[in-house]
Amino acid sequence: MRKIAVLFIVLAGVLFTCGCTALTSTHQTNPVTPMVTTMVPDGEVRLVSLKASSYNPEQLYISKGTTVTWVNEEDQFTRRVVHMPKDVTGKILFQSGPLSPGESYSYTFNEPGRYVYADPQHGAGRSPFVDVTE
Repeated sequence: MRKIAVLFIVLAGVLFTCGCTALTSTHQTNPVTPMVTTMVPDGEVRLVSLKASSYNPEQLYISKGTTVTWVNEEDQFTRRVVHMPKDVTGKILFQSGPLSPGESYSYTFNEPGRYVYADPQHGAGRSPFVDVTE
């Protein structure tokens, strides 16, 4: 009987000690909210809709400093917007990467010229362009 009483006292002491100590946790109680930086264009913004393997509008006439935003309005397919230089040695100035349905990509045109673009996977034979003037 004495062994049971000693065991009971030891267990009571352990339980008391556990209740009096603070638990330390590596879990952060105040999570840091990530900062989101949004670039707001200075000039005009024009939209181009990507839908059903087409561009609306296909020919866009803008002035220097205008931002063009392409929006993938497809229901199922990813789309891309890739600048197609006049020759193979030309520099590709913009390319969106894959745009899932509902996503968009923007590029600001700061130099005059005609910029042909395409989606290499959709719209073969089409030559949509952005024509930039001073």
